[in-house]
Amino acid sequence: MQEEQQLFVDGVAGRETALFLNVWRDEQADVVHTPAPARGAVDEWDFRLSPVASTGADAPPLPPDSGRGRRVVYSREGQRVWAVDDDGSIIRSYLVTGSKYNNEMPGFHEVYSRSEESTAWNGQAILPLMIRYQETEIGAIGFHAIPVHVSDGTVYQTDAQLGTRLSGGCQRQNNLDARFLWAFAEVGTPVVVV
Repeated sequence: MQEEQQLFVDGVAGRETALFLNVWRDEQADVVHTPAPARGAVDEWDFRLSPVASTGADAPPLPPDSGRGRRVVYSREGQRVWAVDDDGSIIRSYLVTGSKYNNEMPGFHEVYSRSEESTAWNGQAILPLMIRYQETEIGAIGFHAIPVHVSDGTVYQTDAQLGTRLSGGCQRQNNLDARFLWAFAEVGTPVVVV
């Protein structure tokens, strides 16, 4: 059935198959949209906020059991990232587009590699500001700016689609959020996936 319907073929009723069968829960129920910040608003590091970003007390609360100290927290259910300072304050939080295959491994990881520009595993997309934290059989999972089609230079999605699951594994970010995270998440930075 999966092959006939052009779904991810894994022999189990994973996310895509369950969505097709209409037995997957409403994914948007856990996605918190914050009001767009004022034009030109910045975070605690003086980086301009994107339309899907918030900072400090305006950010949604961190998920429980998401670690301590300076770190990046990614909620698969909430399709949201938090950059947290040493003292536990939220420097920035924003919506992302995560994996439609739910293949990001929950747990404690760390940034192990970064590239200003990378290419997707299939060669079809340019991934700006790639920050890798999880190795896979076909490459890596990490954070990057909105990908661009190699064939014609168009973007893969709009900002309005942030907060939904469209990627093959990585977390796509608004370009302003990607620039912030590039400055924040050096090699060795803890990444907590919940």
